[in-house]
Amino acid sequence: MPVFALDANAWIADIARNRLADRDRADAEERFRRTMDGSTQPMGLVGPDGRYRYVNQASQALFQYSAADVVGRHYSEFLSHEDTSGEHVARALESAFGRASVQRRVRRGDGSELIVEIEMIALGDGNMLFVGHDITERVALAERVEREHVRLRYAQEVSHVGSVEINLITGERWWSDEMYRLHGMEPQGAAPAYPEVWAQIHPDDREYAQQMTEEVLAGRTHEPFVFRLILPSGEIRHLLQHSRIEHDAEIGRAHV
Repeated sequence: MPVFALDANAWIADIARNRLADRDRADAEERFRRTMDGSTQPMGLVGPDGRYRYVNQASQALFQYSAADVVGRHYSEFLSHEDTSGEHVARALESAFGRASVQRRVRRGDGSELIVEIEMIALGDGNMLFVGHDITERVALAERVEREHVRLRYAQEVSHVGSVEINLITGERWWSDEMYRLHGMEPQGAAPAYPEVWAQIHPDDREYAQQMTEEVLAGRTHEPFVFRLILPSGEIRHLLQHSRIEHDAEIGRAHV
């Protein structure tokens, strides 16, 4: 048999194998897209050039763009003007070995913005899968809580009122900044140990303070009581303590 016939057969076989491989890749990509569309989580497939190749139905619904509006455009075009740099994607993926998350403001089709946590997954073929989590409400809530904490700190500072929280199950305690100041201490991360606190109570008031605290923790009284502290400077300070027990479905907590 002529050699060129063997070469031709090998060439035909290579073509057949490549076509089968192409068909397998196409089938795999179609299955991948069907899986994306079956998800309620916003997802987008981004090519090596940073341009969208595909976005699922959930992504179109959340961000109010059609697939035609998105496919072929660079992902950075949809970020808020303050978040348009694309370098963070490469840095994040490199630092996380192919998987990373970033938080960004994303412009929607109606012009509004969402704060989105974007999970980026390198697929190994140069493409990236973007999975979005809308955290707008969560961030807004965290900001409101922080504003309330700032207001509370200011109100306690000007009124010289401190507060303590005690988790009755775990023993975890939290002191407000003003509570530290009332005890003649500088605010710090961890609440001072019990021996340090009880050592500050005037010797003549310790038994009474101990008794009243036990009554409060047992739920037998909520009456305020007065006791004296001896500050590190030697100054004697009178404190009026109000206490209450808050019952929670999961934890018990005493507010002092």
